[in-house]
This record gives sequence, structure tokens and C-alpha cells, in this order.
Amino acid sequence: MVRVLEGKRPANEHPAFFMEVPRLIVGLTGRGTFLTMEEGREVVFDVAPGQVLFLAPYTWICPV
Repeated sequence: MVRVLEGKRPANEHPAFFMEVPRLIVGLTGRGTFLTMEEGREVVFDVAPGQVLFLAPYTWICPV
């Protein structure tokens, strides 16, 4: 599955991580839960073991 996420920051109190470079998040064990922006709204999603998340430059993401 491919999801296109926005570059803007979620409007909440969680620590948000922003980088000017592309990133990969690889699920090795357990589940990772993240908050980001998609189509103008905040979205929470999980990354399971074996899944890979590619973040384009200037993408905000918050682990929750």
C-alpha cells in the first residue's frame, strides 16, 4: 500500500519529528504507532513487523 502524507505538522502536544531528508522506518519487532497529516486531517496508523515506511523530505511524524 502507498500513502501520500503531507509535509505539515500535526496540531497536538506529542513530540513531532521533522527532517529535511528522506527517511525509512522499518518494523523489526512489535508495532509502531505514528501520527501524521493526510488530506488535511490528522491520521494515526500502525507499522507492523516486516513493513517499511518511507518519509519524503519535510514530512512531520509523531510516534504515539
